[in-house]
Amino acid sequence: MNLTILSFLFFFNIHTPTDTLHWSENRKLTYNDFKVRLNTTEGNVAQTASGISISYEYNQELEKYVIEVYSFFTFSDSWMHKDGKNEYVLNHEQKHFDITEIYARRLRKELSETNINYKNIRTVTSQLYNKILDDWNARQTLYDTQTYHGLRRSIQEEWDKKISQELEDLKLYAI
Repeated sequence: MNLTILSFLFFFNIHTPTDTLHWSENRKLTYNDFKVRLNTTEGNVAQTASGISISYEYNQELEKYVIEVYSFFTFSDSWMHKDGKNEYVLNHEQKHFDITEIYARRLRKELSETNINYKNIRTVTSQLYNKILDDWNARQTLYDTQTYHGLRRSIQEEWDKKISQELEDLKLYAI
């Protein structure tokens, strides 16, 4: 049976804190994180639902806005078919989550380099967020296209290295 790995989705709907996992260098995805159970694969063996959230508030003590950006994985929208339960598929899905973290870090970097005040905070954060989401979405698509959803093993290995290097390069913007 020819199976492919489907990988990312971004959801704008709100999930409860117990339904999401924030990205952490010390916490990798496991089989049990994929909560949706399917009886059929329809050609795909897994799907990672991840996204980037942003929030801000004014801190009177600091006299400035505090902006928080997180990459997250949603348990209830992610699935892995029993035929996909192997370390190779899990690694491919982890890399989708890692790409999401790369773009969360890029957003944090952009925000840190931008002059934000009470007059422009909504416009600036919205513009930067939307640009990052467009870039993130294109990158997720490129990743699956080039790796053929993880089936091109040598290209998957190249992406693994590239993703690890980008996480390292943006380590200053990790939380």
